[in-house]
Amino acid sequence: MSVYWQKQGIFAKVPQMKRWISYGAILLFFLIDIAVVSGAIEFDLATVQLIFAPLVVFLISTISISDVKVPWKATLIALLLVFACFLFVHSTPSTKDGPILVARFDKDPFNSQSYIFKNNLNEVLAQTSEIETKSLSRRFQTQEEAKEYLSAHKGIAALIWGSKRWLNVNFQREKAFELSQSNCSSLFDYFSGLKLINNVSWIGLSYEPLKGTTEFLGNLFAGQVPLEQYAIDSRSMRSIFLKKHLIRAGTLWEQWTSPSHKGLPLMLLGNYLIVEALQHPQYEPEMFKKAIKHYSSALLYVKTEDNPQLHRAVYSNLGIATYIRSRLEKKSKGRKLAVKLLKKAVTLDTSKENEKDQEDVIRVAVENLELVKEKIKNRRKSKKLKQINGTPKPNGVKKSNRLKKKQLMIANS
Repeated sequence: MSVYWQKQGIFAKVPQMKRWISYGAILLFFLIDIAVVSGAIEFDLATVQLIFAPLVVFLISTISISDVKVPWKATLIALLLVFACFLFVHSTPSTKDGPILVARFDKDPFNSQSYIFKNNLNEVLAQTSEIETKSLSRRFQTQEEAKEYLSAHKGIAALIWGSKRWLNVNFQREKAFELSQSNCSSLFDYFSGLKLINNVSWIGLSYEPLKGTTEFLGNLFAGQVPLEQYAIDSRSMRSIFLKKHLIRAGTLWEQWTSPSHKGLPLMLLGNYLIVEALQHPQYEPEMFKKAIKHYSSALLYVKTEDNPQLHRAVYSNLGIATYIRSRLEKKSKGRKLAVKLLKKAVTLDTSKENEKDQEDVIRVAVENLELVKEKIKNRRKSKKLKQINGTPKPNGVKKSNRLKKKQLMIANS
């Protein structure tokens, strides 16, 4: 009976069942791979393959074709090759340590569009700086996700994410730059406490035209440094190259959906010139004029609905530059304009959903406005005290002279 069931019964079907189970497991492995590549599963592809590879190789070894099985030596060699490939992948520099990361784009299951963009950007960066972009297999959907990732990875300068239609570029947070940090000459000690905004959390621009977009970002990254660093480099040859790249980024003209992103390099140019001017022992009116011109040009491009944070930052910096210039040139109209610009930075009408994103910029603008108002108020008080305690007014002088003449006439008579 047992021999019969072995030949005719369920036991005769066991090898065939094993084969189908093996086929199913191998198919499942490839489906998991596809899910990881497409972004449906957030996991490192090389790690997934390493975990499942021994099982797949074992299952393949159980399959016999025409009663010929895979030799155990071939199985061992396959496993060693998988392990070697895993070590090779993870021995290369991690994409999470790069200064600029290009994340996987939306609707880009095989990462082809983001790969093309990254290569184009690297071609520009090779000509402008030593910075190199790297790929990140993760996909981002919101600004909050991008900000959280950057806050957890401080070594990354910028994160590029989005789609083939629209790109977002998120930057690491940078504290507002206090003017006293610029190693300013004693002439500008009066303005200590005022702050320049040199950083916004993000900018957005259209993917197309690809050449123009990569050229803009390549020059922006090449010219963008913290103001603390620029205060050190301002008198070196490096400052010339930094400004050259920002000028190139700010003057590019392409058929973008919106030109608001061009406001950032122009604002940075204005900031660099202010820092340079503060380090001069004498007042340099031309530097302040150029800085104000760059800020004004930035306002022509930036739209509140596109980037309210950048719009506020430009208004605040323009207000500071205008105030310093008017104070040194003793022009009261300029001081009034400075207050008006700083108020604009604080009260700019934006949607409530973006208010949290602008908290840092609004706080700095409010601090600048209050400090400028206080300085103007103190200036007026000191003028009044001088008038009270100083020399008499011209009318008083004339009256005293007449009195002396009358006294002399009486004495002589």
